[in-house]
Amino acid sequence: MKAKVGNLAVVRKRLHKIGARFVKRSHQIDTYYAPDQRPLRKLLGHVLRVRYDVLSKTTRLEFHIPKNAYAAEENEVAVDDYKTLQKILHLLRAKPQAVVDKEREYYRKGSVEIVLDRVRGLGTYVEVEIMGKDTKANRARIHQVLAQLEISTSAIVKDVRYHQMALAKKGITYGFF
Repeated sequence: MKAKVGNLAVVRKRLHKIGARFVKRSHQIDTYYAPDQRPLRKLLGHVLRVRYDVLSKTTRLEFHIPKNAYAAEENEVAVDDYKTLQKILHLLRAKPQAVVDKEREYYRKGSVEIVLDRVRGLGTYVEVEIMGKDTKANRARIHQVLAQLEISTSAIVKDVRYHQMALAKKGITYGFF
């Protein structure tokens, strides 16, 4: 779950208060592609992206298939040669559709990962995630952590991903499912 927040410093203090521990920082630049001239808005939420992490200098090719507002099948592979990857995408006629530049701070509380995001041009967000099956118990745990962080349910951004927000700024909107 993702929620829009106004002040990450306040959330950091709340994370400390609930016993979450800091894990790492990253600076990710995600480029979203539309394969074979099919715009992203026609792919019903499927995501093809290249994620470059500025701090670790790593690149990943990712393809995500949404299951619902809470879960997605994520297929990812590390890529050593970014230029060759770009050439392959070009040869496949995949066109860049959106770029999302975000600075992230990762925290962990038990099995829950909490990420603070500063997304260029879109604002500041908190993402709460559990790796595992999409169960009622896991959904309840996510909502429990949001409540512990004093993030209201009205702040939750449901069924909208960062790339969709970036596309909407360009005037391109579409439903997620």
